Amino acid sequence: MAANTGICGICSLRQITQTSNHWCQQCEEPLCDECRDNHKLLKVTRSHDLIPISDYKSIPSFITDIQQSCIYHNEQYQQYCVEHALPICFKCINDHRKCNVTTLEQVTNNVKTSEKFLDLESRLDDLSQNIDIIKKDRNYNVTNIEQMKTKLGKAIRQKRAEINKHLDNLEKIIVKDLEEKECQSKERIKKVISLVKEKETIISQCQTDFLSIKQYASNLQTFFGITEIEVKVYENEQYLHSLGEDKSLEQVELVWKEDPAIHCILSSLRNFGSIELKTQTSNIEFTRAKDKQAQLQVVKTEETIDNVKMVLQREISTITTYGSDIRGCCLSEEGDMLFTDNQLENGCLTVIATDNKLKYKMPLGPSCGFDITCIDGKRVAITTGGSEVKIGIDIIDVKKRSKIKFIELPSRTWGITGGHNSLIVCVEGRGTGQTRNKRLPHFYNLCSLEPGPFVHGSDQGLYSRIILLAQTRVIHLDICLSIGYVMRSRITRKRRERSRSRRIRRIRRSRRSRRRSNRRRREAGEGEAGAGGAVDGGRRGERAGGTGKGAAGGVGRAGEGTEEGARG
Repeated sequence: MAANTGICGICSLRQITQTSNHWCQQCEEPLCDECRDNHKLLKVTRSHDLIPISDYKSIPSFITDIQQSCIYHNEQYQQYCVEHALPICFKCINDHRKCNVTTLEQVTNNVKTSEKFLDLESRLDDLSQNIDIIKKDRNYNVTNIEQMKTKLGKAIRQKRAEINKHLDNLEKIIVKDLEEKECQSKERIKKVISLVKEKETIISQCQTDFLSIKQYASNLQTFFGITEIEVKVYENEQYLHSLGEDKSLEQVELVWKEDPAIHCILSSLRNFGSIELKTQTSNIEFTRAKDKQAQLQVVKTEETIDNVKMVLQREISTITTYGSDIRGCCLSEEGDMLFTDNQLENGCLTVIATDNKLKYKMPLGPSCGFDITCIDGKRVAITTGGSEVKIGIDIIDVKKRSKIKFIELPSRTWGITGGHNSLIVCVEGRGTGQTRNKRLPHFYNLCSLEPGPFVHGSDQGLYSRIILLAQTRVIHLDICLSIGYVMRSRITRKRRERSRSRRIRRIRRSRRSRRRSNRRRREAGEGEAGAGGAVDGGRRGERAGGTGKGAAGGVGRAGEGTEEGARG
């Protein structure tokens, strides 16, 4: 968008401040009412499209920011390269001589009534309708979740009440049993106490009788009296001894022996259950106006990173078995897994077959092995990482297990990937390098990263999607590799201009050389014609009888010889 669309651009050049009310689409300039009238009268600009300035301000910024002139030559776009999908100016034609080029007017004419434009408008309407459907469906799902929460809460409380009731019943049973055991033990003990009390009365009476005998009875009475008392004492001693034998004197205790299930409940029952999220296939159907009969269900949408589920197929212990500093890996066309061990002195390439068995290990010294990518079925490219001995990219033949080429680079190389017959490598301090057609790489300083980044690429038609992985950041880029020379032209413009100047000088020298050659040939032809004329004149002079003048004419120029010959 223009820096100040509120001021007329033409009037501002005349040092006049005039409010703009119109906008010229071709000139990309705001105009006042007076300049608008002049603009419509001029032959050059009368066909330009003018719109109100308010309408222009309502255009999205990404539309108004579209560059309408060539960034390399500062010329208006006039042509369109179909192969590279790029607008070009007339000076860019040399870079697209082998491409399918058409006029920009032919491409943009009737674009608002084209099938692509109308289809996009229809798709936007469909998206808006589908979004409304999704919003209603999601709101219904939220309401349903709230209802299910109330229902499940009631079910949980009901289950808790059932558990409480069951525990209360168990408690009543155990308490009743406790009371019964208490009564039984107490009755047994009270019975023993009652019998002992009876024996106590008998013994007390014996003690009283014995004391009376001791004090007042005669010896004869005492002799016969103690015999009767001795019998009673013996009987009571036997009774007390029998109490010990029939376990009537054992201590009775009430002990609660817990059921193991109760202990399991207290120790193993960690929660009252679990709440899970159960998903069902959505009944939402996406329809397109372009195809009313074909309906796309949510379950049939393309898989994205949000619904892709990873499944572990095999696990390889690389640290203990195949290396101590594994950094890069890739998968060959045969299914073999290739790993790089980034040791400073003992870097190696490890190849593991599809059956998880070691196929071979190949040392990479003196360079290290940081990252790896497959070029084709038999070649791989490995960056040297933090190596200080050899810095660049090793090209290795995995079939012959040997190095076939080394591409030397100006700084340490880290992550590497491939795409569109190219290698994209992260070079420390230089940006991202691209090699094409076995040439030295061209560098594009796309971003600055910490040392040791990784790079991954995937082909997207004419473009490659690049993901740079650093220690603290993930950077997502889309770069055009199929038209790399267009991007490189920004870097090598001076080189092309020098080459164009040399080519023009060679053409001029060639033209001057051809002109000199033509001039020499013309001069040589004129001399031969003069000599021939002189000879003819001499011959005619001799036939006429004037040999002297004919000879003189033969020595002279062509015209003179002819004249003298005629005279002779």
